[in-house]
Amino acid sequence: MASETQRTKWSDERLDDLNTTVREGFARTDRAIDDLRDETRAGFLRADEKIRDLRSEMKAGFAKADERTDELRGEMQLGFARVDERTDELRGEMQLGFARADERTDGLRGEMQLGFARVDDWFDALQRTLILGLLGLAGTLIASIAAIVIALA
Repeated sequence: MASETQRTKWSDERLDDLNTTVREGFARTDRAIDDLRDETRAGFLRADEKIRDLRSEMKAGFAKADERTDELRGEMQLGFARVDERTDELRGEMQLGFARADERTDGLRGEMQLGFARVDDWFDALQRTLILGLLGLAGTLIASIAAIVIALA
């Protein structure tokens, strides 16, 4: 039993060794944690730098997009101005064309009225001719009947 108690007893030397081993272990753990912290900080710094770079690229890209948009807006405004000019020109041409068409229509209307007046005169003359012809025919028939009646009497 004496040997067992000796084994379980911790000597000051062994306790000092254990204490040294524990301290060295904690020191290694502290160094590992410090290294990990340093690596983490360095990683975050790299990430921050990349984010700053991306922001710069994005701002530059948006600035270029804004410039292109402004250029396109200017081109569109010029294009719309040209379309407006062409539309105004076409409107003017159309108004002139309609005015000429109105003049021609008025001229044709006058010609048609003259033509209808001539047709009316022609129908009036035809009607007079028919009436006179019928009166002549009626007179001839009456004279013929009168001659037959006189001849028979």
